[in-house]
Amino acid sequence: MKYLSDIWDRLFSHRPFLQGEIKYFLSEFDKKSYRADEENLNKISELISDLKDKKIERFLQSSGENLFLLNSAINEALNLSQEILDQENNIISEEDLKTKKELHEKRQKELETFKSDLKTRYESIDNDIEDKLLDLFKKIKKSKVDIPTHVSECFSVKMLDLEAFKWFSENLKKIDGPPLHTLITEESIVLPSPPIVEPSPEYKEKMRKLEQRLKNKEYDAMTKNVDFRRVRLPEDTISYQIKQINRQLIAVLQFVISTAAGFLFGFLGIELMLSTTFDLGFKLLLGIICALIIALAEIYFLAKKLAEDYEPLDTSGKVHQD
Repeated sequence: MKYLSDIWDRLFSHRPFLQGEIKYFLSEFDKKSYRADEENLNKISELISDLKDKKIERFLQSSGENLFLLNSAINEALNLSQEILDQENNIISEEDLKTKKELHEKRQKELETFKSDLKTRYESIDNDIEDKLLDLFKKIKKSKVDIPTHVSECFSVKMLDLEAFKWFSENLKKIDGPPLHTLITEESIVLPSPPIVEPSPEYKEKMRKLEQRLKNKEYDAMTKNVDFRRVRLPEDTISYQIKQINRQLIAVLQFVISTAAGFLFGFLGIELMLSTTFDLGFKLLLGIICALIIALAEIYFLAKKLAEDYEPLDTSGKVHQD
């Protein structure tokens, strides 16, 4: 029985095992913490030595340079403040401002007097010109030159038109009058307004038809979704587009064939008709001339045909289907 208790403790008691594990864990923890502290101390010592060797010298050097820049900036600020103080001392006093204001008013009065003098001079010039014209008209009346009624009316209105100027330029030499340009140098010339051309009845009718056609087209486009019979316009169908493409291709092909035929006529036909031989350059020139003439004629007829195609149709008899 005495040994049974010892066997039982050895087999089923975990206290010694746990104590051993705890001791092992504590010893390992102490070793690792000691190593971590040792590594941290080594890093700190390295950083301190690095700061001592390099960073402190660099800091001192950069601080010296920055102090020099700071000193220069402070000196510049002091110079600017001194300039501001000097300008403040040189500010115009109230008496100087008063004198300048009086001088400005004096110049303003001089300018007004100059304007008034200039206006009176212009008026005197106009009066002199009118007196010259009246003297000229009296001189023409005393002479044997016949004065048309239109010219006398222009004199009464004091406005000469082109016909009066033509009459003066032809008859001033007969009465030993002054040159015509001396009479109109200081006068203002009033240009006639262009005449308003009324549109012709044909133009008005074409514009009315075009507006009516555009209104009908807009109405059809707006109501094609309402009426099932207008869901598709004739222009929206594939057959209509194919017909238009065929017409355009035929027109282009006709233009090319006609131009080529004209070139061949000038290049070979004239030579065969006259039964002579020409140089190659002369034949090319003849062919190009004939081709250009035919091309211009084709372009004219093509433009005329396009104008007929796009001419507005008479839609006055059509009634919209609501």
